[in-house]
Order: sequence, then structure tokens, then C-alpha cells
Amino acid sequence: MKFVLPIMIGALLAPSAAAMNNLPVEIVDGVSVEAAWVRAIPGDTMSEVFLVVNNTTESPVSVSGVRYAGNNAGMLVSSSGEALGTITIPVHAELYMTEGGVRVLVEGRFDVSNAPILQLELSGAPTGPFRASILEVDQPLPDHHDYVH
Repeated sequence: MKFVLPIMIGALLAPSAAAMNNLPVEIVDGVSVEAAWVRAIPGDTMSEVFLVVNNTTESPVSVSGVRYAGNNAGMLVSSSGEALGTITIPVHAELYMTEGGVRVLVEGRFDVSNAPILQLELSGAPTGPFRASILEVDQPLPDHHDYVH
């Protein structure tokens, strides 16, 4: 009976495909992704990634990118389209990426059959995986306030 608890804990910590489909998901202790959406840029080979990162820790966290499928991290961009190195999320705050605001540009185009599995980069280190939903160009971004905080 001693070995049941470690095996159960290991099973709970291993990311499963089902777990990656259910957001919000805690990607590191105290930091969670509440929404992750990808949309292709019309007439381009790039896509935009939108997500909400919630920092419930007692320390600021620095987002330095989003990567998918082992590729290099996508570029964080400001509302004016300028490249951003990192974005610091203060204690008990969230970063809400949206159209016309901060977002991530990644190489590639995705559809429902190849929805990307993403990893957030916090201070340059990749976090646990989460799956993004694919939105068509004319679909509005979902309201992340639908998630239970």
C-alpha cells in the first residue's frame, strides 16, 4: 500500500491530452493560463496567439514568449506591433492578451486538426503544456471572465 500514493501523485502530475483541453490550467505553481486562442493572420504565414496569464504568486513573473511543438518561442508584440523582450506580471495580477493589444506572433497556420500544444516561457524557461483553441478570422475572442477564478 505504500507505493499507491506516489503512483497516484505521479499520475495526477503528468499532463494528459484531456487535461490540456480543459482551461484554466496551472502551468507552474501559482501561474495559470485561463484562455489560449490562436488565429491565422489573413494573407500571411504567421498566426497570432492570445491568452490570459494569471499570477497568483507572491512574486512578479516575467513572460518571455510562447513556444509550440518544440519550436522557438514566438515573438511578444505590443499594441503598436513593436517586439517586446519580456512582460512582467505583477503579484496577484493577470496579463490579458487581445486583438489590438499585446499578443504573440508564431510561425505557422493552424486549424482544428492541428491545434497547437503550447508552452509559456517564464524567464526564458518553458512551462508545462497547454492546448490552444483555433478561432476563425471572423470569430470574436471569448471572454475569459467565463472561467472560474
